[in-house]
Amino acid sequence: MKNRARIRRKRRKRNKLVVFCIIIFVITISFFAKKLNINNLFQEDIASAISIQNSLEIIGRNHPTSKEISKRIKEEKSRKLEIQRKEEEAKRRQEENKDKKIAYLTFDDGPSIKSTPIILDVLKKYNIKATFFVVGTMVEENPEILKRVYDDGHQIGNHTYSHNYGYIYKNPKNFMDDIYKLEKLIKGIVGNEFDSKLIRFPGGSFEAKKDPMKKAVLNAGYRYFDWNALNGDAEGGNFSEKHLVNRLRETVIGKKTIIILMHDTDQKITTAKSLEKSIEFLLSEGYEFHVLDKNFSWE
Repeated sequence: MKNRARIRRKRRKRNKLVVFCIIIFVITISFFAKKLNINNLFQEDIASAISIQNSLEIIGRNHPTSKEISKRIKEEKSRKLEIQRKEEEAKRRQEENKDKKIAYLTFDDGPSIKSTPIILDVLKKYNIKATFFVVGTMVEENPEILKRVYDDGHQIGNHTYSHNYGYIYKNPKNFMDDIYKLEKLIKGIVGNEFDSKLIRFPGGSFEAKKDPMKKAVLNAGYRYFDWNALNGDAEGGNFSEKHLVNRLRETVIGKKTIIILMHDTDQKITTAKSLEKSIEFLLSEGYEFHVLDKNFSWE
C-alpha cells in the first residue's frame, strides 16, 4: 500500500512538471512570435493553451504560471474580437458608401499661425472634419494650434518631423526615426491616446526610390496616403482664390472618391481664404466629407 501511494505521488509530481513545461513552452513561443510579428503562425499554439487551462488544477489556478496563461488567453480572445469588429465595421461602411461621393479634405505642412485657424473656422462653420498631415517643426512652433485641431475632432496624420528630403529619404531608418520623433511630440501635446498611425510622405510616395521607406512604414503598422485631387496650391505661388477653386474642379471631374491635397502653411493663405468656395463647390457636386483612417478603402 505504501509503495502504491509513493508511486501515485511520483506520478502527480511528474504530471505537474510536464504540464508546467508545456505552459512555459507555449508562453515562450507566443512571446517570441509577438516580437517577430508572426503571431499568425502560432495561433494553434495559443489556442492549445485553452485546453491546457483545463489541466491547470494540477498546479493550481492561483499559481503565477496559471494566471499568466489565463491572461494570455483573454488577450488573444480580445484581439481576435477587435479584429473581427474592425473588419465588420469596414464592410458596413463600404456597403453604406458604395453609392456615395466622398471627399477627404487633407492639409499638409502645418499647423501655421495664420492659415490653420482660418481653415478650422471654416470647417467648424460647415461641421466638416478634415485630416491634417502635420510637420514636427511646425508643431513645435504652434502647439496650441495642433491642440485645437485635435480638440475640434479632426484627424491628425504624420508628415515627418523634419520634412527634410535629404535626410528622411537617405534610408528607412532615418525615415522611421523622423516619424517616431513626431509621433512622440504629438502625444506630448494632445495626449498618449493619440494613435492615428496615418502618414503622408513629403512629396508623395510615388517614386520607386521610396519603396524601402514604404515597406518600413507598413511593417511598423502605419498606413500612408497620397491623393487623387488637388487645388494646385503646391504648383506655384501667389495663386488667386479663383485659380485654386478652378484647379480643384479640374482634378475632381469624374471621380467618386477623392483625397484632396491642400496646404495650411502661411505661404498658402489663399487656400484658407478659398476653402469656403471649395467646399460649396464640392457640396454642389454631391460630395459628403469624411476623415481618413486605417480602414479607408477606394471602394
